[in-house]
Amino acid sequence: MSDDSIYIQAVALGLEPAWRRTAPDQQAADVAAMLAAEATTAAAGIRTLSYSTIGIEPAVDLVFFRLGPSIEALETAGARLARSGLGRWLTVRHSLLGRIGASQYVRKPTDQERSILDGEPAAYLIVYPFTKDAGWYLLSREARQGI
Repeated sequence: MSDDSIYIQAVALGLEPAWRRTAPDQQAADVAAMLAAEATTAAAGIRTLSYSTIGIEPAVDLVFFRLGPSIEALETAGARLARSGLGRWLTVRHSLLGRIGASQYVRKPTDQERSILDGEPAAYLIVYPFTKDAGWYLLSREARQGI
């Protein structure tokens, strides 16, 4: 992989219902420990965008969308979260891993394409999956550029 690759992970987490019945001071301590773990993750060069999915996806309460320089860095961030206060109450429901790299079909990335990398996080994250099939490679460069 080239040095300009960014690895990306989307992790859907479910919070154990029993945590909601713990004492408020314990909940506060658990949240503080998780925030401290996430601060360490940020200092290590991992960008994390977090989204609440309560009431949207069954058994999923939180989604972390992480961007980092390597898969190992993302694994370390996940392990750090799992050891933190609130992290001990979270279960990974889904985990997706990918890589972002420069496209040979785009001459200059637009603001929209760069926003996830260096823009301000939005209230919502919408991801459009794109899979290349055999027909894609039969298109001309101009046609692929237009998609």
